[in-house]
Amino acid sequence: AKTDYGMGITGIAGPTGETSGKPVGTVFIAVSNNKKTVCRKFLFRGNRLSIRNQACLNSLKLLKPPYDTLMRVFIAIQLPEAVKNKLYFAEI
Repeated sequence: AKTDYGMGITGIAGPTGETSGKPVGTVFIAVSNNKKTVCRKFLFRGNRLSIRNQACLNSLKLLKPPYDTLMRVFIAIQLPEAVKNKLYFAEI
């Protein structure tokens, strides 16, 4: 595939699925390009929707360093549980 970046998000958003080693809110986010791969572990608090939103926004923050020279970067995030068929924009 001709892509510049790849991203993966996995975790336990709840309300079920937690284990003794992975409580609800445990999220791993990875971003990779042809030079570097970054993987971070997060522990978010809140309900399922809040955890998913926090994961989404933090994944975009991992993309930010390559774009520091730009004044603004807008990325559309679809939040299906918040409002069906609506797009939200996050400035990173």
